[in-house]
Amino acid sequence: MALPAGCPANGGLWDAEPVFDRSAPTGPRRLDEHQAKKITAETTRRYQRSAAAFVAWLDEQGLRPHGAAEWDDLLVEYKVEHPEMSRASFLGTLAAVEWFFPHFRHQLHWSHAVVQGWFQSGETRHTVPLCFRQTALLATFLSSEGLPRLGVALMSQVRLGLRPSELLALERQDIVLPSSWGGPAG
Repeated sequence: MALPAGCPANGGLWDAEPVFDRSAPTGPRRLDEHQAKKITAETTRRYQRSAAAFVAWLDEQGLRPHGAAEWDDLLVEYKVEHPEMSRASFLGTLAAVEWFFPHFRHQLHWSHAVVQGWFQSGETRHTVPLCFRQTALLATFLSSEGLPRLGVALMSQVRLGLRPSELLALERQDIVLPSSWGGPAG
């Protein structure tokens, strides 16, 4: 089989000088290790899962995007072809692409416009807060089952409007008993 003129004998697969388009903007070719340490390992795994599904779709379609505009178009196409995809899942995929390609940040305009429209058209689900009477009943039950601290914690959470994470973040020195400030002894 004859090779085209100017092509090395090995088909250009080995020992060939890489060809760079000097007119194209340059930037980081991979995620920098110091940048990677800005987020937790769990967030990195979440980004990897989101990006893996998107990259698998790109491979199935035989697509090899170049530049932010193509990635932007394909992100929206990916969302359109997966109507079951949740808003959070698409937002995670978008965040993953921007994380792994830092120079794409603020350049994926169409994808961000889709997310904004999705937020405006989507129905926001609010949870109903636990009423005081039900809280008191549940706290009494927890206390009778030998978990008085959990009962008090639940009452404190409802009375103070704490999020579950804020309640769990409380430490022993954060709680002041009435006897320590001159109130009724308990």
